[in-house]
Order: sequence, then structure tokens, then C-alpha cells
Amino acid sequence: MIRQKKDDFLTALEKLQRILNNKPRVEKMWQEVKMMGFQIKPIFGNISLLSAKKNELVESLWKIGKLDEFFNQEFKKLSPREKEIFFEMINEAKESLESKLGRFSLDQKINLSNLPPLIEMEVFRKKIPHKKLN
Repeated sequence: MIRQKKDDFLTALEKLQRILNNKPRVEKMWQEVKMMGFQIKPIFGNISLLSAKKNELVESLWKIGKLDEFFNQEFKKLSPREKEIFFEMINEAKESLESKLGRFSLDQKINLSNLPPLIEMEVFRKKIPHKKLN
């Protein structure tokens, strides 16, 4: 029984790795990010400077969304000890991706002034209501 639980846990981690490594084209990721409810709200700066780095932004958001989906599906299936390990691993991966969101270098060619280009934006996830089936 313990061996089966360990195999289930390892299988779940392998499944997560396959999901994150088999990313679709950027256009498909962008559609999925929208369906996941992610929204970007510019607070300061010229958001068009991100156009060159859009693919990295979309990929990071897509991976964060996939981590959340996977976590919600698999967490209930694990033992208390596995939940602790699983939570730490997912949280660490998510924090790494979130920190990557704040480190995009901007396209310097578009700079219109002598000041370095700065952008501040808020990235949040809007809860999408699930439709109830009758």
C-alpha cells in the first residue's frame, strides 16, 4: 500500500513535468492564459515596451496557471506527508515563475527619453465562475 502511494506521488510529479515541458505555441498559450482568467493592468510606463518580451510573459503566466490547475487536481489525492512535500515543491516553482515576471528587460530601442524605460503592472487572476449544468 505504501509503495502504491509513493508511485502515485512520483507519477503525479512526472505528469506535472510533462505538462510544463510540452507547452503549446504562444498563440495557444495566450488563449489558455485568457481562459485561466489572468489579467494585466498597466500602472506606470509604456506597456508597448513589453511587446518584444510578450512570449516570455505569456509562457510564465501559462506555467503559473498550469501549476495552479495541477495543484488543485492532485492535492486532494495525497497523504498528509506528501501534501507537505508537494505544497513546498509547487510553491517554490510558482515563486520562481512569479519572480521571473518582475525581471523582464525591456526593448531599449523604443526608449523615447533619456530615462531608462520603466513599467509597473499588476498581474492578477480573475476568478472565473463555473457554469452549472442542469
